Order: sequence, then C-alpha cells, then structure tokens
Amino acid sequence: MAGRVRVTWDSQGMNALMVSRDMAALCRQVAEAGMVHAKSISPRSSKNHQHYQSSFVVRKAKFNDPRGGVRVGAILANTADHAGAVEWGTDRAGRKPQRAQNVLSRTVSFIEGMT
Repeated sequence: MAGRVRVTWDSQGMNALMVSRDMAALCRQVAEAGMVHAKSISPRSSKNHQHYQSSFVVRKAKFNDPRGGVRVGAILANTADHAGAVEWGTDRAGRKPQRAQNVLSRTVSFIEGMT
C-alpha cells in the first residue's frame, strides 16, 4: 500500500496554470473535439445544405474568475444567422414550428463525458 501524499496548495502556481499556454491549448483541444461532435449531429435539410454545420467556430477566451483572477478557455459557437432557431426551436404563428435540436446542449454533455 502506498504511503500518504501531502499536498500543499500554491495559489500563485494555480493562478499561473489557469492562464498558461498549456491550459489554453488544452481548452482549445477539448472545444475542437466538441466541434467535431457538434458537426456530426447537426441537422441538414439536404446533403448540399450544410450552412449550419459549417458555421461552427472555436475561439480563445479569457474569463474573470469570481475570486478576482483571470482564466483562459475556449468558446465553441455557431455563427449561422439561424443558430438560435436550430438550438431552441421556433414557435411562430403562421409558420411551421421548428423542433429544437439542442446541438450545443448535447455537445456540452458529450464534452463532459470525455475522459
């Protein structure tokens, strides 16, 4: 049986990690894996109509930490003009309602399940 491990919290080291290039690269890598998944489950009206599917982007980002620091990250988004309608659906009078596809929501579940 292994001995006990003693851990000493290093706030400066943790803050440095949260803004490091390695952390930014890891976040981008995970977001890009999510983008592949999102594209694979995106709806298409036909094989030739892939505007929504081809409108996914991954952007680097910095976020304010609630404790006052800054963290690096990545944002996976869809820039299609109808992305909201695809994600949340439509319910407009006079038009055929579109069912919500929840592509990004399902992609979050996929990313959270990655090991």
